[in-house]
Amino acid sequence: FKCENNLCIEFKMLCDLVDDCGDASDEKHCSNHFLCTEERQFLPLNQRCDGTFDCNDFSDECNEECSKRILSGGLYRFFAWVIGLFAFILNFELILCSLKKLASCKTSVKLSNRIMILLICVGDFCIGIYLIAIAVFDTFVFRETYCIHQFSWLTSMTCIALGGLNTFGSQLSVFSMTSLSIHRVHGIRKNNLTQQPATTAVKVVLSAQGGFFVFFALAIALIPIMSSLEDYFVNGLAYDDSIGLFIGIVDKKMETDALSAFYGRMKDDVLSWELINEMMYRLFSHEHNLGSGFQRKVHFYGNDGVCLFKYFVERDDPQRVYVFMLLTINVCSFLLISLCYVGIGYMTFKSSKYLAQSVGPIGQKVRLRNKKMQRRIIMIIMTDFLCWVPFITICFLHHVDVIDASSLYITFSIIFLPINSVINPLLYDDDSPTIRVLQKLSLYCNPCGAIRHLMMRKTGDHRREEIYPKRASLPQPSKLNQDLDDDN
Repeated sequence: FKCENNLCIEFKMLCDLVDDCGDASDEKHCSNHFLCTEERQFLPLNQRCDGTFDCNDFSDECNEECSKRILSGGLYRFFAWVIGLFAFILNFELILCSLKKLASCKTSVKLSNRIMILLICVGDFCIGIYLIAIAVFDTFVFRETYCIHQFSWLTSMTCIALGGLNTFGSQLSVFSMTSLSIHRVHGIRKNNLTQQPATTAVKVVLSAQGGFFVFFALAIALIPIMSSLEDYFVNGLAYDDSIGLFIGIVDKKMETDALSAFYGRMKDDVLSWELINEMMYRLFSHEHNLGSGFQRKVHFYGNDGVCLFKYFVERDDPQRVYVFMLLTINVCSFLLISLCYVGIGYMTFKSSKYLAQSVGPIGQKVRLRNKKMQRRIIMIIMTDFLCWVPFITICFLHHVDVIDASSLYITFSIIFLPINSVINPLLYDDDSPTIRVLQKLSLYCNPCGAIRHLMMRKTGDHRREEIYPKRASLPQPSKLNQDLDDDN
């Protein structure tokens, strides 16, 4: 075969993905390869858009056909903005309302409820900030250029901070909801606690409890990024483009193989990241003038562009113990919340059974109260179930190699896991002006609900109802009305 530069090569060298002519004319008209954009590098067609970077300029993965963004698809961007903004606004308003109401909480039950609701709102508020930040970076900062800059993003402190913020907010909300459900069921079982004054000792205990939840959630978020634990939580290294030794993210096995080929046989099969960094630095000559930033660590939160906690782990991942410990805590919290609210519903309906069967305004008010509480209990249990149970099931299936759930990170981080951050303010409190507007809009969309609301306003029965009924003998009507109208 005569090359365009007048060299001659054997025909068996044609279309072998190697530039044998020196001017690439032996590969120019072949249809079995992909040519990288910036360098004369030929790849088999099956290596294009296979999820692995083979071109030094990333053009085999970052092209019009398969280039990706942080939020791939307009639907994810829509949910990120909508859920993020609603979670931010609703929880911010409820944080301000809860702070104003703390001083007016005279009983221990009201104070404990208000503190736990405040912590739930703080956790969900963090989720809202996380979603808005992810949406901003996807929509305004990277857009279509994310594919090329993704390794800089995955190793950045911004990604680490957003992942930690998401984990902190999620766990703080879970711990606070669990504590709130325990406080409420305890208050019903010991109905005299509803009138127990909020003494200084009670305030100290509740403040300490809230502080412990904040500390515990913060510890869970920060443990994976501690430098002393990097051998357990660092997923790999990303090298500067000028090095040219590796393409993309390099895990510990690839690093060890490269060092073994250069240094020869090594004593330890598993090297620490600190030793790998030192040996890789010595691998290059001083002419390269390598600085401290020639390699960057891909931390625990850098496993995907959404910077989520690494829930999907393989059997050989050193993080699997930590991940499944956290998932176990969340499962136990969900079960405890469900049992508590089922118990609340049972004890409430049992204690008010005689009143609900009575004829007149008192019986009607009790029946309306029971129906409202039943709907709220079902919503609390169902939203927690739909949020965590499918997710934990997929985590387990991924761990045992039944499915590959890596592509589902974005679905759970943007839709399933954060949705409770919008629903929780609607379930646990309705003092926000935005929530009241949404309630009025829902009434106008539901004619039957609008008519019932107008009738209740005429009879003066439009205030929130007490979740703690009296278990004693039948009270007087005036006392019953006061109990039902009292804010829990």
